[in-house]
This record gives sequence, structure tokens and C-alpha cells, in this order.
Amino acid sequence: MNREMNIPKTLPGIRKRDVDAMVDRAYREANPTYPVPRLMSKQELKKIYHLIMEEEQ
Repeated sequence: MNREMNIPKTLPGIRKRDVDAMVDRAYREANPTYPVPRLMSKQELKKIYHLIMEEEQ
């Protein structure tokens, strides 16, 4: 579906050095008092960021 809608597989704005800070912020945002579809561990969040992160040049 992403290909049909021309949605890229990776995002150019994510840098490897920023992933830990992004994980911490996402983890704090998605807590039991804020409605999110699914709570994830920091490891799960980190895996997602690495999946969508473009290779650094």
C-alpha cells in the first residue's frame, strides 16, 4: 500500500545520534494516561526508528 501511495520506506530526517533521545521522548509521550493504540518498550521504539532511518552518508 505504501508503494501505491508513494510513501517512502525511510525518513531522511532521522539521524543515528538522535535515536536515543527520540526513543526517550516517544516513550514518555506514550504512557498509560495518554491514549495511544499500543504501549511499546524502548527496545521496540528503537527498532522502529532504525527500520525507517536512512543510511547516513
